[in-house]
Amino acid sequence: MNTDPYLINFGHTKDADDAYMFWGLTENKVNLDNLTFKHILTTIQDLNEKALEEVYQVSALSVSMLPHVSDKYDLLKSGGCFGEGYGPTLIKKKDKDFQLENANIGFPGKYTSAFLAFNIYYYHLFNKKPEGITFLPFDQISKAIQEEKIDAGILIHEGQLSFEEQGYELIVDLGKWWTDKTSLPLPLGVDVVQKKLPHPVKSRISEIIRESILASKKHHEEAVEYALKYARGMNKTKSDKFIGMYINDRTLNMGEDGVESIRLFLEYGNKLGLNPEFNMDLI
Repeated sequence: MNTDPYLINFGHTKDADDAYMFWGLTENKVNLDNLTFKHILTTIQDLNEKALEEVYQVSALSVSMLPHVSDKYDLLKSGGCFGEGYGPTLIKKKDKDFQLENANIGFPGKYTSAFLAFNIYYYHLFNKKPEGITFLPFDQISKAIQEEKIDAGILIHEGQLSFEEQGYELIVDLGKWWTDKTSLPLPLGVDVVQKKLPHPVKSRISEIIRESILASKKHHEEAVEYALKYARGMNKTKSDKFIGMYINDRTLNMGEDGVESIRLFLEYGNKLGLNPEFNMDLI
């Protein structure tokens, strides 16, 4: 790649799957050419909000955020996370009476894919949008259910693997529901790159992310050990399972069905008035 040197501020989450994905980058297992990466770790909701201000040259985002920033960013074909028949889970207290219609539900953020997926699910059940909406930090939702501040809540990240042992019951797995309905994976998170960067730089960034994932897969045990620092209490076995759920061949290249799932997901969102029309270049 023949370009001038670039410092790339890369915003992504403090989660085990992102840590695994970018182990190859942080451990210098990838040829960066003239690029230098600075990693900024934060929550997905913060990344979604920062994207509106175009803070980072490269960023992880919720898929539901894409139409809101399509004038600022291009979509990268590598680095995406899709639920292959699984995804955000709607849970409640075990053995507690519950009626979904008009219930007060906790969500991990307005722009999260979990929020959009639930809206699509709810509309298909009741032909209306939900009204009982409470936004909370993702790691406070189960506690809010326990304290009966909300009737139920949507879990993302590692919470999807541990809610039963903590005394909660599954109402619906939104990823399974989506795949059963559409025969497509549920699009959850993606990486984007600033539209204004030169095309060779954007293309090389997409390749670097792919190469970092390949390096992590090649050195799987080392990458998992690194990811444990961001596993929020998950043991190695559970962390490995979580990583395997969301870092797979589709993360290397989302493919045609991945692009189609994003298009359909956001088409539903547009019909519900939750996002503008989706039109974004793929790098």
